Order: sequence, then C-alpha cells, then structure tokens
Amino acid sequence: MTPEQLVIAVGIMAALAVAALDGTVVATAMPTIIGNLGGLSEYGWVFSAYLLASTVTVPLYARLADMYGRKPIFLTGLAFFVGGSMLCGFAGSMAQLILFRTIQGLGAGAVQPISFTILGDVFESEQRAKIQGLFSGVWGAAAVAGPAVGSVITTTIGWRWVFFVNAPVGLMAAFLIGRFLHESVEHHRHRLDLVGAGLLTLGLVSLLFAATEGGQLWGWTSPITIALVAAAAALLVAFGLWERRIAEPLIDLELLKVRLSPPGLRSALSRAW
Repeated sequence: MTPEQLVIAVGIMAALAVAALDGTVVATAMPTIIGNLGGLSEYGWVFSAYLLASTVTVPLYARLADMYGRKPIFLTGLAFFVGGSMLCGFAGSMAQLILFRTIQGLGAGAVQPISFTILGDVFESEQRAKIQGLFSGVWGAAAVAGPAVGSVITTTIGWRWVFFVNAPVGLMAAFLIGRFLHESVEHHRHRLDLVGAGLLTLGLVSLLFAATEGGQLWGWTSPITIALVAAAAALLVAFGLWERRIAEPLIDLELLKVRLSPPGLRSALSRAW
C-alpha cells in the first residue's frame, strides 16, 4: 500500500465509521432526548427518517458518481452528513430532530456506497479483498459499538454530543479525501432518472408510514392504513415498469436475473455500465 493509498483508506474508514455509528448510537440517547424534547409518539421516526433517506438516495448518488466522479459526490454527501449532524445537536423539538436526521440520511446515502466504489478505483484487484475485509470490519465494529458509545456520551457530556462528535471526524475525512484522492473523470452524456427516483421514494415513504404509524394511529385494518399500503404497492410496481422501459434506469432490474457466477456477473455489469 502506497502512502497515498493509506491516507485515502484512513479518510474513508473515518467516514464509514461515523456513518455506521450514527445508525445505532442514537438508540441509547433517545430516552434522554425524549425527556428533553418530548415527542414520545414520534420516537420511531428518528430512526426511520435516517434509514429511509440513506436507502432511497443510494441509486441516485451512484448514478451521479458515474456522471460527475466519485470525489465530488462523496464530499457532497459528507457535507450533508456533517451539516445534518450539527443541526441535530441544536434541535429544539422532536420535529426538528426528525427533519435534521433526514438531512443526515441524505448524506449517508452517498458516504456508504461510494466509499467502497472509491476503494475499487484506488486499489488494485489483488489488494481489494484484504482492504474490503478491513473496511467491513470497521463498519461492523462501529455499528455494534454504537449503543455503548451513545450511553457513555449521553451520561457524561450530554446527548447533543452524540451528534456533534461526527463533525471533527467527518471534517478530517473530507480533508484527507479532498487533498489526496485524485481521479480523472471521463464525462459521458447520461440522463438522470428523476421519475424513477420519485416513484421509489414515494413508494417506500408510503410503506414505511403505514408500517410505523398504522398500528398506533389508525389500526392495521383502517382505510388509511390500507390505502397507504395500496399506494405503496402501486408506486413500487410503477417504478419497476418504468425502470424496464427507459434506456438508463436508476436500478437495472436485469441484474436480478443474473446468476452469481463471475462470467455472467461481469457481462451484466458491462451491459449496465
């Protein structure tokens, strides 16, 4: 591993660690946060908003990274994540916290997948297996350590630092990637599938809202819950049909038909690219 590769690896590991940590670190701080901000009924949305935003934006960021390069999209996502973290720390109500967690999730949707894409660009094929194992270990360790870290921070310096602590680590990662990652981007004309992104987002939001609030607010058999589930199904089916008919889909559904053999997978990825 060259010195430049080492520095880039450290920067990516730092970004991955805070993104993974933030998925679980809030859990042990939530009783204190609810006692401070109120909003017990919105408890689940603090987690759901983050996970939803980080999930639905992954394919969109992947396409943007192909169009404009990994580095600018990664740094943009990291900026959203760090900015959202700081806003969460200053939240004055549960509604604000949920909104700011959504901003955090919008950033995490870029940080998580593009980190591994950068690794594929920076490291040779012989190095990737080892380095990906290391990065997967960092991700898993950070996620597992999250509740314990959140408990220590909450009981010592306060729950707001559960979010503030992301800023120095994220800024360090941004500096290292911005300074040492050099990439040559071949610009190609691509169309961004905004319709597909909208259908996927609306479908998942409807499904998540029905699953999160259906049993508490209206009941599982209420017309509102049934309508939300039906809307989610219709939107996701529409998403699948739309992706099959356009030239540059947000998610190439043909990949789901590929058997996990190296030649077949390489062929499918080549067609998708």
